Amino acid sequence: MDHAVIGRVTEVNAAKRQFTILGETFQADEKISIAVRNSGQSLPFKILQVGDVVSVSGLNRGGGYWLATAITRLYPADAAPARVPLLLRGQVDALYPDQNTLEVGATKLKVNGALLRAIQVGQSVVVRGEYTDGETRVESVSPTALAVQDVGNRVSLVGYLDRGGSGWTSDGVSLVESPHTLYANGDAADMRAGSMVAINGEVKAPGVVAVESVTFSINPMDFDLPPLPPVARGVGGNWERSENEGERPEINSPEIERPDVERPEVRPQVERPEILDGD
Repeated sequence: MDHAVIGRVTEVNAAKRQFTILGETFQADEKISIAVRNSGQSLPFKILQVGDVVSVSGLNRGGGYWLATAITRLYPADAAPARVPLLLRGQVDALYPDQNTLEVGATKLKVNGALLRAIQVGQSVVVRGEYTDGETRVESVSPTALAVQDVGNRVSLVGYLDRGGSGWTSDGVSLVESPHTLYANGDAADMRAGSMVAINGEVKAPGVVAVESVTFSINPMDFDLPPLPPVARGVGGNWERSENEGERPEINSPEIERPDVERPEVRPQVERPEILDGD
């Protein structure tokens, strides 16, 4: 997910390359450095500290754990304004309307009860808000438009396998294999909970993908997926939703290299008139 979380860092373990935002724990790969907003500067992971405001993209491992694939520092801890943005994407694990509380992953947030009326457990949502005087304030909870909800869509997914009650899932998407499913870097016996895979298939029902191929042992840092619209910075300096938020990302089909076919050169035949002697 691009911009999976935006918020204040509350814990950092530099030795393990782990950090926490909004109760969600991120593991940073050895290749990950920290980009600095609005500059070409890149900083080592060890500079990350509690209080920094960052935007993180990553793969959801479930249970409040993520693999970070990109980290951008929006504000250092000692230069963050009084009001900074908050954003969290994920599945709704629990609702407590009587307590005005929403639970997404490992994060419990206080929410105006009116915002919960159109939300259901199991739904993919994006939570937006801000920190004011160090306290979180949720301003909106919106269902996320996902390509896996529309029957007939062809999709590519990268994520961790989990075993659900009715079979394999990845980040809440049900995966249905068949005798025609192809496997790369392994076979059907290598389908194990916690394995990272790339899936290609077709949506057969909302949230259900008929799996055409599974690729094991992938490096998500090297696996290209269509980019999502960026989170835009508004005129007032606040980080806000992109004007394209909610639109389906365009799925780019791989370019097929066609062989060069050398065509034979055809010379036109010109019929020359016969010249008769004496004419």
